[in-house]
Amino acid sequence: MASLSDSFLITAPLSVCLDAVETVFVQLFGSSTEETVYVFLKTSMARDHRELSKDSLRLNSQNNYQGVAKLLPLPENKNLNHVILHVQSNGINRHLSIPVSRSNGFLFIQTDKPLYTPHQKVKVRAFSMNQELRPANRSVFLTFKDPDHITVDVVEIVDVNNGIPSMQNPFRIPIKPKLGIWTIEASYTDDFTTKAKTDFEVKEYVLPSFSIQMNPQTNFISHSQFSQFHFKISTSLTVAAETPKRHLPTWGSFVSFSQLSPTGELDVTVNMQKVLHKHDGPRDLDSLVGSYLYVAVLLQEDTGGITQEAEFATVKFVRSPYRLSLISTPPFIKPGLPYKIQVMVKDHLDEPVSLVQVRLVERQLVMNTGEREAMSCGESRSSGSDGLLYFICNPQKNAVRAQLKFETADPTLPAQSQASLALEAVAYHSPNQRYLYIDTPMFGHTLQVSHYANIQVYTAAPSYLNIRTLNYLVLSKGKVVFFKSQNFASSVDGKQNLNFLVTTSMVPSIRLLVYYILDGEGTTELVADSVWMDVKDKCVNAGIHLKCERLYKPKENIKLDIRTNQGSMVALSAVDSAVLSLRPNYRDPVLRHFEHSDLGCGGGGGKDNADVFRLAGLTFMTNANAAPSSSKLGADFDQAPSLVRSYFPESWLWEVQRQLSISRALPDSLTTWVVKAVGMSPEGMCVSDPVKVSVNQPLSVDVPLPYQVVRGEQLELQGSVYNQQDDIITVTHFLCSSPQEGEGLTHLQRSNLCFLSPHRLAAGGVGKVTFTLLGLEPGEHTLTFTLTIQSGVKDVVKKTLRVVPEGVRQEVNSGGRLDPQGLYGLWTPSWFTSNPQNMVPNSAVERQLTINGELPGEVVSVILDPEGLKRLLSLPPGSAAAEVDRLLPLIQVYQYLETNSIWDVLGENVEKNSGQVGLTSFRNGDSSYSMWMNSEPSTLAVCLQLLSLPVEGGVSAAPLSACRGRYCLSNLVCLFKGRIHYANPVVSWLTQDQHYGEGFYSIKDMVLTLEALTEYSKVVPKAVLNQDIRIRNSRQEELSQVQLSRSHPVAPPLQVRPSPPGGNRVLPDFTLTLVLVLVLVPVLEAASPGSNLDLVKKVTCSSVELQNNQQYLVLGSGGSEVTQGSHLWCFWTSRYRLPLDSEALVELWPAACSSSECQDYNSQLMSYAVDLQLFGCP
Repeated sequence: MASLSDSFLITAPLSVCLDAVETVFVQLFGSSTEETVYVFLKTSMARDHRELSKDSLRLNSQNNYQGVAKLLPLPENKNLNHVILHVQSNGINRHLSIPVSRSNGFLFIQTDKPLYTPHQKVKVRAFSMNQELRPANRSVFLTFKDPDHITVDVVEIVDVNNGIPSMQNPFRIPIKPKLGIWTIEASYTDDFTTKAKTDFEVKEYVLPSFSIQMNPQTNFISHSQFSQFHFKISTSLTVAAETPKRHLPTWGSFVSFSQLSPTGELDVTVNMQKVLHKHDGPRDLDSLVGSYLYVAVLLQEDTGGITQEAEFATVKFVRSPYRLSLISTPPFIKPGLPYKIQVMVKDHLDEPVSLVQVRLVERQLVMNTGEREAMSCGESRSSGSDGLLYFICNPQKNAVRAQLKFETADPTLPAQSQASLALEAVAYHSPNQRYLYIDTPMFGHTLQVSHYANIQVYTAAPSYLNIRTLNYLVLSKGKVVFFKSQNFASSVDGKQNLNFLVTTSMVPSIRLLVYYILDGEGTTELVADSVWMDVKDKCVNAGIHLKCERLYKPKENIKLDIRTNQGSMVALSAVDSAVLSLRPNYRDPVLRHFEHSDLGCGGGGGKDNADVFRLAGLTFMTNANAAPSSSKLGADFDQAPSLVRSYFPESWLWEVQRQLSISRALPDSLTTWVVKAVGMSPEGMCVSDPVKVSVNQPLSVDVPLPYQVVRGEQLELQGSVYNQQDDIITVTHFLCSSPQEGEGLTHLQRSNLCFLSPHRLAAGGVGKVTFTLLGLEPGEHTLTFTLTIQSGVKDVVKKTLRVVPEGVRQEVNSGGRLDPQGLYGLWTPSWFTSNPQNMVPNSAVERQLTINGELPGEVVSVILDPEGLKRLLSLPPGSAAAEVDRLLPLIQVYQYLETNSIWDVLGENVEKNSGQVGLTSFRNGDSSYSMWMNSEPSTLAVCLQLLSLPVEGGVSAAPLSACRGRYCLSNLVCLFKGRIHYANPVVSWLTQDQHYGEGFYSIKDMVLTLEALTEYSKVVPKAVLNQDIRIRNSRQEELSQVQLSRSHPVAPPLQVRPSPPGGNRVLPDFTLTLVLVLVLVPVLEAASPGSNLDLVKKVTCSSVELQNNQQYLVLGSGGSEVTQGSHLWCFWTSRYRLPLDSEALVELWPAACSSSECQDYNSQLMSYAVDLQLFGCP
């Protein structure tokens, strides 16, 4: 056994990252002469090994015989799964195998705002750092996925901003997108597995004119709140208003009308018991458990014209309103040393709850003799404002395990509604009863950068053994960032104080590992403990600062002076706070993922010395009886802002700058901007505290517009005029105008002077304006609101109103394969050749082309919906067919997940054997199966059973093939044999026979698809996706070029627009006189015999030649009417035009026939034309 004089300790990370500096800590104990220690990373210990990296340390008395070696394994060793850490010196020759991690660096994604309408674009940038928190300078791949997790686009962004790669062109949300939460996933190349993820929401919305908040007494309604529940409504405006309207939908309602206080607040109290007894339905709390209180607020200005609505549904009816959880409490006790337990009380939203009594109802100690004793801990505590309370227990020296149970003691709750929490802590194992305990700081008392940490440590060892030094390591993001040894100071209680300066390298958290080596009693023992601690700061190895000091006006210049590290790149952004109010639970992902680099686990501690190191994220080598287990912001003003306000972005200032001072003009919005700055420097990264920049003006107008209006729909707009001056003003007129007057919008009043009440506005007053308009043409139309007082024009606001066609918007889908090798048979794509039927007149068709190289494409999305699968697997039992319907999807899902190694998509608690048990109920004594219990044997039931059993074992292929044929699965057998070309009908069906965006028509459809996908996945990996696709229109003009590969399997959605009119000749090529008109095109309904029809020939249509004095049958899918005449003489004529395009048909129709063949041909043409009119196209 080694003595203290020749002991050593070597620590290394549990895994090493390629292309990243790793730290190896070495300490010698009891040395008196300088030692040189060599540290290597090797491929193996064989003679032909490759040396990956090396470093050397000179350990002496000046550095207390301890130091950190730094090793850098280069990325070209990407095929390695393990490396060998080899340490050599005069007295050390040890090696250890360490696994290689493909994760390297840190990725964060930022969008310019968290919420978008379908008509907006998404600006995206990434923050990319290597493992040393320096700019990574790597390309980043962004994958955009819709709410159904379907990949919509993959974009590569190149890092040219030294750590802040940005998309050159914003992401365009596709036509008619799926509303909901979209995700962006970021990754590096295949060499690294580092990933990041963020989301944004797509919805139809308009920004609120002011915000409304609901602040409930609690986030739940339980026994004590049921008869008296309080909540507060508050708004950003301080004007009197009518509010709120509250109701509980379907089973009762309660409406109140009240005035807001001068501070814009309203206190509301609801007696749920009384409300429920006024209506039929639930009567008590038990009948409402699990549902939510729905509160609708309608806020209306008394003198103004703006009305704002808000809905809230976060307050839940619960029996037990509390949850108990442990915070920073390791499940390990140190016999004879104090044990601090931190308990947090939360509600169903994970929000802390204060003033809740928690008592310790069980505190048993299990002794090494097997006996049980009560442990001294204290009786009860009350949670603080942060929901936290703590107990300090004192386990005895011979304890091996502690069993504790905590329970809330709310006197208003029955016993069955109290929350409880059980904790079992095992004793740290030391063969000689030597212990160490770190007094964990209270949760919420985080360490502060640039401040000293003061940590108390307790030791326990036999009194006749002297601890010489206390050693500790500070680890952050998986690396040793600080280490120290200090002399042990003897004390009665064994308490020691550790002090160290908290630096930016320790952000966002640290693990403090404290240890000592004690010699004596025939053994040298390493004794250790660790704890996780939070570090408060917005920066990682860097700094940045912004500050704002005053109120601004629209269009004023704001000067940003940024204080940050030298050589930093600063990414700026500003978001309208009104957008943030529409998605209040959104959290900016920047700095969220640094904790992923922490290789440790849990709050600290361990069951023995080896476990302490493992849970701290370290492996180690020692001979001490231990082995590792398996700026400042200023203001600069220009001249007074312009009167016209027309620029109302929801976000701005989206730029990356090296300058430390920039000047930008503010947008025209009267709002509060939330400005952020993210700095990237060679030293690290920093996120500034958000700065709020308020923009306002003394006299303003606000007329909220709806998201869109329907053509022909009469709309009354109401707005407000705000006088925030100290004087009374007189409004002379308020003008509402549109440059498209008479074209797209019509005002329904005789003049454009809107009604304003009152004309005189007191200081701080609000006036109301109203006017009515009618949308005539679809599109976006500009409305101008002009406010004029006696001294002149004071505010001009321009806004855009979107008008959409009437009717129901529908989507028609068509698709097919692009198979240049003909692997699945020949197929010619043909899309967008005609307009859908029953279109609303004068409405546009939006066409979008998507190309997906992940065959069979969107079919796989059904597998990526765990809830949908679980619903399929939860069908009610009844017959053998029903049992098979329950079992077959489960078996095929298992096979698909096994083949593709994506088990994590389903989660847990999926039982596979329940269906098999149900099927045995339909088995007869002769091994046949019946469709119903105790009925005649059924061939169908036998086939169903055979379909469900081959995966489980041992059914011959002959009856299986017969049964497969019964379910149209005969072609699928070809996939088992690799004959893909015979399985063309199956593959074609898989890509087409399903509800768009919904899934399959039946369970058997889904089973067939899953089975085919599983077999397809075994064959397809032999092929590599690599296609160059050119997209052209009918005039052979190139619209786009797409390159598909394994790393870029999808193309961005392409909006296909109609060809420009240049493809047709301006003058008609032929003019016909109509003899007989069979109307198939609505625009030609007014045509009659004798009307003129101009045929316009396209450039690509060169083979059509018509002769004079001949009769023709002309068919076409579209046309137009041209009116000619004079206003003076009121004389009008109409000419009609028909394009000769790919859908037009011109056939000679002889005017006079002498032969029977010609007469028969004319008769056929006439019958054909009449059939077309009566029955439409075949």
